[in-house]
Amino acid sequence: MKTILITTDFSSNSKSAIRFALQMHSQALCKFVFYSVVETIAPTSWPKAEVDKFLKSELEKGRAQLKSFLEKAFKQLKVSNIDYQYEVQIGSAVSNMIIAYAKEIKADFICMGTRGAGAFQKIMGTHASTLVNSSPVPVIVVPKNYRLKDIDKVAYASDLENLEGEIPTALSFSGLFAVPLEVYHFNMLTPKQNETKEKGLNLQYRNQLCSFYCLQQKVQDTFIKNLQRVIKNKKPSMLIMFSKHKPNWIERLFFAGFTAGMSFDINIPLVSFRKES
Repeated sequence: MKTILITTDFSSNSKSAIRFALQMHSQALCKFVFYSVVETIAPTSWPKAEVDKFLKSELEKGRAQLKSFLEKAFKQLKVSNIDYQYEVQIGSAVSNMIIAYAKEIKADFICMGTRGAGAFQKIMGTHASTLVNSSPVPVIVVPKNYRLKDIDKVAYASDLENLEGEIPTALSFSGLFAVPLEVYHFNMLTPKQNETKEKGLNLQYRNQLCSFYCLQQKVQDTFIKNLQRVIKNKKPSMLIMFSKHKPNWIERLFFAGFTAGMSFDINIPLVSFRKES
């Protein structure tokens, strides 16, 4: 049973992560742990006893708020008999605290919702972007408008640089739901060259539950727009990407989209795995 750490700030946006977790649980049994950080500090002039009293009070209020938030969310979703745990901590470095707690409970995934319209319109500069680029625990980022829907196909956008190292992880994830994996690779090759490359990859991985699509990137469009196009056409339920600590293709992808005035509006959850050096 996989353990999912679901983060929330009590906003309506964060409910999308709860909806996705419930969908994941319906197809692959999961253990839920909900987590929230109370961002507060006590005045430095206070005596230690007063500081401790204040922080304890804030923590208790945070736990009560999270409990109420979850109860209302489950009622709204008409879900009952859900076994879950929840934890509230006080601090300021939210992203670091999320990662530390995920490692402490040995979470298999961190799940969080995005803010704003569209799937990733405001992901850069948020806790989500920090986690996507730094967390050793895979991060699932869920668009605000996500609704419960069967996961029937998983996509994996690949640069093919470390296919042998990444494809087993991608297949393992799609295997959680017993659904096929589609691998999308964009390049500047000719259609004929891509056809040959695609046939070779499908032959190489013919014994796996996956299909490769080598696609010519339209030079007049951003990578994001090319990816949006294929996702709209093939309609996968989720998208897998791999990220690493230093600027890489996934980070450049996000920034390129914003530079061109685009929003990464793919409207499906993204799961980001750590990219090996």
